Amino acid sequence: LGLRGKLEWLGCTSLVIVVSFVVANAIPFFEELTSLIGGLLVPSLNMIFPILFYIRTKQMVDLKIKGWEWVVYVFLIAFGALVTVVSTYMNLRAIIDGWSTYGAPFSCHCDQIWNTCDCSPTRMEFTGFNCSIAEAP
Repeated sequence: LGLRGKLEWLGCTSLVIVVSFVVANAIPFFEELTSLIGGLLVPSLNMIFPILFYIRTKQMVDLKIKGWEWVVYVFLIAFGALVTVVSTYMNLRAIIDGWSTYGAPFSCHCDQIWNTCDCSPTRMEFTGFNCSIAEAP
């Protein structure tokens, strides 16, 4: 890599870090959101689609799939679908149950860690797109 390549790499990695930091801090339920995305995508991408692609590929080259293979494939696809449905439901329930604790994305809410709300010793008010310190009463 020349100097230009190194600078491009530095710029790309820095941008990814900054964007990740902003998204993780802007969305108060980030952990649950990533779990929801994982629950929706991981079983599909790692179990269901590869099996479906394999079956389609065997059909395209006129190869027969044995009966016991069909049983295994159907079981794995059904298991992947079950994992997808259950994990999606559980993660949506976690987000809904925690909504009063987390608050909406980009909102100023009290999570008893930072001095950001009424329950904090110093009140901060939501003004525009940021939280600013209000005068003490």
